[in-house]
Amino acid sequence: MAKPLKKELKETVSRGAILETILSSNNFKREKMDLFGATIEIRQPSVKELLSLDDVEDQKARIVHLLINHAFMPGTNEKVFDKAHFDSIMEMPGGMWIRDLTEKFGILAGLDQDVSEKNLEETTLDS
Repeated sequence: MAKPLKKELKETVSRGAILETILSSNNFKREKMDLFGATIEIRQPSVKELLSLDDVEDQKARIVHLLINHAFMPGTNEKVFDKAHFDSIMEMPGGMWIRDLTEKFGILAGLDQDVSEKNLEETTLDS
């Protein structure tokens, strides 16, 4: 019976090569979403964007900020909304799109879904 081959790979990888690989990563994941019959893409947040969510002055408007900052035209880097659309979005009818948005954002951001749903409930029920 032949002995199993013992593979010992000792790769010498420089710190610089590892840093270059990690820090040059800009392949943001995207999820398609239907918003009142229009297809948009929700883009994965950067670390900076994720950490700045607590900086939103009006926490009750967090959903609107998510939509403005993370909704993109499908297949492009063009945002659907900008800050000038804030008031118009605030007047849109609520509905399942809010849950869809927070669910997709939570998955893309790597957030615990239970925490995301709790934050959604606090955001929507306290208004």
